[in-house]
Amino acid sequence: MSKLLIVEDSDITRNELKIIAIESGLFDQVLTASNGEEGIKQVIKGEPDACILDLEMPRMGGFTFLKWVMKNKPIPVIIFSSLYSDENIFKALELGAIDFLGKNENYITGNFKEKVIDKLKILKHSRPGKMKVSNPDESVPEEKKEKSIHSKYKLIVLGASTGGPTAIQKILKDIDGKISVPIIVCQHMPKNFTPLFAERLNKMILNYTVKEAKDGDLIENNAIFICPGESHTIVNGKKLNIVPSKKSDLYSPSINMALETSATSYRENIIGIILTGMGKDGIMGAKKVKELGGMILVQSLDSCVIGGMPGEIIKNNLYDLIVPIENLGEKIVEICNEK
Repeated sequence: MSKLLIVEDSDITRNELKIIAIESGLFDQVLTASNGEEGIKQVIKGEPDACILDLEMPRMGGFTFLKWVMKNKPIPVIIFSSLYSDENIFKALELGAIDFLGKNENYITGNFKEKVIDKLKILKHSRPGKMKVSNPDESVPEEKKEKSIHSKYKLIVLGASTGGPTAIQKILKDIDGKISVPIIVCQHMPKNFTPLFAERLNKMILNYTVKEAKDGDLIENNAIFICPGESHTIVNGKKLNIVPSKKSDLYSPSINMALETSATSYRENIIGIILTGMGKDGIMGAKKVKELGGMILVQSLDSCVIGGMPGEIIKNNLYDLIVPIENLGEKIVEICNEK
């Protein structure tokens, strides 16, 4: 029997989420709690398989609950919070949450039910995130370095979805100061999240400049471009073009579009990397990269929060190497520094 726990202080919101979860048929039982203390009791007593968690609650807030769960009973957790555009979302992801859904004043109207069901599907097929990423305040400044100027590879494209932010942070921290190859990061996320993600990474990464990609940006060494949400990033030679996504697009920003256009421009000089995430985005891009002589790395399935995207690449034999997330940064450095 699969069980979902909803930890939310608003009676109306908690009941609405419970109804949606029951009607979805994705979980056999739905447990509820109005704060972190009750949530811990439900975890001990009910042993849920997944959790939807608010961050701001009386008595015990979401962060304290999340820390306790990840230490004592790790389960997949999705944040459902009004702190949607706040750095707190990143902190929750780094503590082990796998994804988030933002509240707003009209969140129970419109396509709210559809969005919740999408997140429930992710919870159903995920494992908890356990990747520890250093806080930017813990970073020890290092002297700027210039590496891999003469590397065969002239561009790296990282594609990720659920569980991607912490995986990406881990990789970028591990390669920082060891290579200078430009990087495009294509992470499925909303448009008001990508600028914050870029800002946070820029505080963590010392030897690269990290920014949200803008139309007309030039691709240069020591630059990391975060593809903006609700649009697609196109590589046109050494330049980036940003085009709006359509409502009919399954994935935004599209990993396929970033990889396919990068492969056309960089051919055998590109490394494409498919990380954790649900769905099939990246297959067509990986195929194009392989056709034109580039390299494809995939995150090992056992180190993914959800192995859908890497699994599709593996199933279709479109990869060169399968690497655990713990070693992926090291492997990228090794490949880029090969003589």
